[in-house]
Amino acid sequence: MKTRVLIKFAIMSLVIPVLVSLACGKSAPATPTVPDKVSHQQEETELPEATPAPTETSSPVLEPGKIGERVEMNGIALTVLEVSTASEFGFFSAEPGNQYLNVEVIVENTARDKPAPYNPLYFKVKDADGYEYNSTISSQEPSLKSGSLVKGEWSRGHVAFEVRQQADGLMLSYEPRVIFGGYQQLRIDLSQVSDSPDPLP
Repeated sequence: MKTRVLIKFAIMSLVIPVLVSLACGKSAPATPTVPDKVSHQQEETELPEATPAPTETSSPVLEPGKIGERVEMNGIALTVLEVSTASEFGFFSAEPGNQYLNVEVIVENTARDKPAPYNPLYFKVKDADGYEYNSTISSQEPSLKSGSLVKGEWSRGHVAFEVRQQADGLMLSYEPRVIFGGYQQLRIDLSQVSDSPDPLP
């Protein structure tokens, strides 16, 4: 008799907690899910490839010409006919340690439909040490004037710069300073002389 009572008591002690937990709405804790490492790796490898950024296209650079050689780009041509030095021009004298560099040039409008401006202020000289020199107000006569050239027209004259006496490797550059003009820099190496000078326009 006692054995039966003990068995019923043991069964009841096991069944009652289960019934109570079901009545209270409690359920066994869910088994935590482990992320699928394989599918995660596949997602990483399937990402779209990055599109490379567009590269900037630089303007073409014209190799420097020589004295007597005609250089041309975008319908403008430049020729250096002669280079000389002087300590003074008329009433103007160079500062001590400096000298005047005189350059005779021809500027041409070879192919531009609109008139192309020209001016001695569009010239500058740079030496091998990186010093830059702007044109001076005085030069050997006849000096290059300022104005505009229609297609097929050209102008000739002298442009001068006050440079150091020891300056070497001089590079002359010409570029009209016109907004949206589409002009490119023309350069002449003043230390090089062409063996076969180009004819005058």
